[in-house]
Amino acid sequence: MNVARWDIAINRTFYTRMFILVAAIALLPMLAKYLFALWTIIALGGSREAYITMNAIDDLSALAGATNFLLPLMLTVMMGYMFHNLVTRQGRISELTLPATNGERFLWHFCLIVGGGLLTGLASILLADLLHVLLGWAILRQTSFQSYTLLVFKSYGEVWTFLNNVSAGSVLAALIAAVATLINYSLFALGSAWRYRYSIAYTLLYMFAASLLFTVVTGFVVSAIVNRFDNIRALLDSLGNISGTVVGTVVLIGEVAVLALIWWLTYRLYCRAQITTRRNP
Repeated sequence: MNVARWDIAINRTFYTRMFILVAAIALLPMLAKYLFALWTIIALGGSREAYITMNAIDDLSALAGATNFLLPLMLTVMMGYMFHNLVTRQGRISELTLPATNGERFLWHFCLIVGGGLLTGLASILLADLLHVLLGWAILRQTSFQSYTLLVFKSYGEVWTFLNNVSAGSVLAALIAAVATLINYSLFALGSAWRYRYSIAYTLLYMFAASLLFTVVTGFVVSAIVNRFDNIRALLDSLGNISGTVVGTVVLIGEVAVLALIWWLTYRLYCRAQITTRRNP
């Protein structure tokens, strides 16, 4: 709590700007929708009825889809700024000389970015929902509204309903996809602990290089395996003898191990932070 109070006091302006940016990303599509409606009504001679006849005034599905795309993107950017205090030399001096343990400082950064990021996204959606009600009433004289917040999270509810009515194999596949998503987010936190400046750009560059290397290595491995069989059918028959659930379980365990390794490396890099290094001058 002492670290939190210090960080919020020092970086109040930074966090305020970040919240405004996230809120603006959520609010601007809604604002654009009603500005377009107002412009159309003016073009139609001020007839709201004509606009309502031409448009489904409460159709927010496209905006909800855009928000579902932007929310993960916003969380990715926030993960890249997890250790923003370390960007400057003076910031490193201030943080690393705090009378607090590395674990306390690291835990605060984790809770702030992960928990605070999710709460910021939720607050932004609620503000967009409120803007929807106010502008809908002021411009179109609406008296009933579709909940923008519920519509945004409807897709996640549909995924949960789907998982409750499918086989264990499908649930396993969904868990594999979820952990893979967490790994992608966590890589940006690792990048923030590795390179303090331009960490997002460096992380994207490293991820591209790693994926390229993985593709090349996988190609050579698959080619070597195929060459050991008389034909592709023999290879497929051999793979068919392995249970899909077993393979999925092994993959999931491997992903969890990689996720744990990423966060361990992130913590170790944070603990070894110095005022000046060749990597972070």
